[in-house]
Amino acid sequence: MNEREQTDFCFMLSALTEQKRRFLSQFAGNHLHAVSLDRMSACRISTLEAYQEFCIASPEEQELLFGACFNSTSEFFRDRWTFSLLERTFLPPMLARGVLRIWCAGCAAGQEALSLAILVEELSSISAGTSATIFATDLGPEQTLKALDGRYPRSQFRHMTIERMERWFFPDGDELQAHEELRAKLRYTTHDLLDDLAFCPPDSIFGNFNIISCMNVLLYYNHNAQVRILQNFRRTLAVDGLLVVAPSEVGIVNRSGLFANVCDGPIFQVIPGERCRK
Repeated sequence: MNEREQTDFCFMLSALTEQKRRFLSQFAGNHLHAVSLDRMSACRISTLEAYQEFCIASPEEQELLFGACFNSTSEFFRDRWTFSLLERTFLPPMLARGVLRIWCAGCAAGQEALSLAILVEELSSISAGTSATIFATDLGPEQTLKALDGRYPRSQFRHMTIERMERWFFPDGDELQAHEELRAKLRYTTHDLLDDLAFCPPDSIFGNFNIISCMNVLLYYNHNAQVRILQNFRRTLAVDGLLVVAPSEVGIVNRSGLFANVCDGPIFQVIPGERCRK
């Protein structure tokens, strides 16, 4: 599907609300295509055209397609090089200046946000008197509920050291549960990154974040949506604030013309006075 065909298809899903149809139309075509292929397999349908016809006629399938687009997966310390850069290069001088404001945007079930909280807590124990306020948001309330629960399968800890795992988590059946003292460091809320009225989580009041971490989120959106999200990030970052994305999203940020890379990794700062490139 090209972008026009994708938009037309999404708005033919009459069983969904207008807001849900808008969400689907803003996804990258390859993401919606991949999810559709998974649903085709589940429905035992052999062609994309036949699946689209089936989906348009089936309110139940429309909801299943919508839900499948938001089945976020993540891991703790997923990109080890990025977290190492934060731990060794960027976070120590930031914490030395006082309280940090961090926004983890698109936090899934909280793995990325908890990884950041672990770094902050460990570094704060070295530099007494420093701390951070961490806002963690995702679009779906289901993900927020999972994050608040703080319980994760062991497979999501393969990038974490045993020492950290034993310090911050405890066994709970086949899963690991985050200690309450760690979960209490985070403020979880739902938030639409493309909200026209709220550029950042409303409970953060004024933005002014020292760090916005948004890893493996931009790649799921189409170009226009990516630009709008990055523009919102630019509005809410502090003057010397950092934007952290996934390695696969470096090109997306570079093409926006809004941020400059500050290291050998997916970490950026705002380019003062630059306008967005279309």
